[in-house]
This record gives sequence, C-alpha cells and structure tokens, in this order.
Amino acid sequence: MKIFATSDQHFTHKNIIKYAKRPFELTEDGIKECIETIVNKHNEIVSDNDLVFYVGDLDCGKYQSKELLTQLLNNMNGHKVFIRGNHDRYETEFYQTLFTKVYEDYVIHGNTMICHYPLYGSKWCTDLEKQYIGEIPKNISTIIHGHCHNNDPKDWDSDGFERVNVCVDFQPNDFYPVDITNLINL
Repeated sequence: MKIFATSDQHFTHKNIIKYAKRPFELTEDGIKECIETIVNKHNEIVSDNDLVFYVGDLDCGKYQSKELLTQLLNNMNGHKVFIRGNHDRYETEFYQTLFTKVYEDYVIHGNTMICHYPLYGSKWCTDLEKQYIGEIPKNISTIIHGHCHNNDPKDWDSDGFERVNVCVDFQPNDFYPVDITNLINL
C-alpha cells in the first residue's frame, strides 16, 4: 500500500483554469478535459489498495454538483480521507458518504501534519490558518498542504518546517497525486 496526498482539484470551477494557469481552454469542453486529466492521472498511479488524503478544495464555482462530485470520486482509485479546505462548502454528512474519514481541520501522523493550508505566517494568512499555526505540536517537522496552487514553499523564508505542496496545480505535480508514503507513519 502506498499513501498519496492531493488537493485543489476545484472540479467544475471554470475560472480556476485562468487563475491557476491550467493548460485548458476556458470553455465547457475545457472544464471537461481538465476534470478528465485530473481523474486519469490520479488513477494512473493510485491503486484501489492505496490511501489518498484529499487536502481540500474539491469543488468550487457555480456549477457545483453533489452528483458530479460523487461520480468523480467513485471513479477515483484508493481509500479516501478528506481534510476540508476553504472552498468545500457542502455539509460534513455529504462528505462522509464519499470518504472513509472526514476532518474539518488537519491530521497529524507522527512528525507530519496534513492541512489544506500551508501554515506559513505570511501576510495572506487567514485567521483560521493562524489558529492552526498556533496548534502545531512541537514534534512536527513536515507540513503537507495545498491551497497555494503554483507556489513553491522552498522559495519562502525558512521557519523550520519542511513543506510539501500537493496541489494539482503545483508544476512538479503535473495534476498527479503526490506519493507521501515515506513521510507518514501509519
């Protein structure tokens, strides 16, 4: 079994193509191609036996659909764990029908913390993120996150944490989930 993490699919969010500079057209066909790319790349490397942390922002935009989100996730391989992001607006009970486990904030495994936010004290830090920063246990050395799309946390001033950006838009990820097997002690 491998362990993966991924985030910020923003399924059905047409403008994410523009905001995140995704290589798809700003059309209905472009949205469909973007969705198909994310699902296909996911299934290319994730098996049914693998564990996948979805680190927030599954959907967004005016075309949100519980039916489509259910269909997409049912077609994606792996045992699924969900950590809510700032655009995940459905009720927790709905997410519980799609995922093995649902977290409202973050998950800690050994010295690794998994959260939608990068937990980096910048000027863009939200109040919720500031709260989570205040809750980081002293033994944490690695933070697995999404939220900041194309930003490379290695470019930020060091605050002592190793950060792994699992956003599908982060260029090295190329829409694939990130293998975090070596970072998680289950």
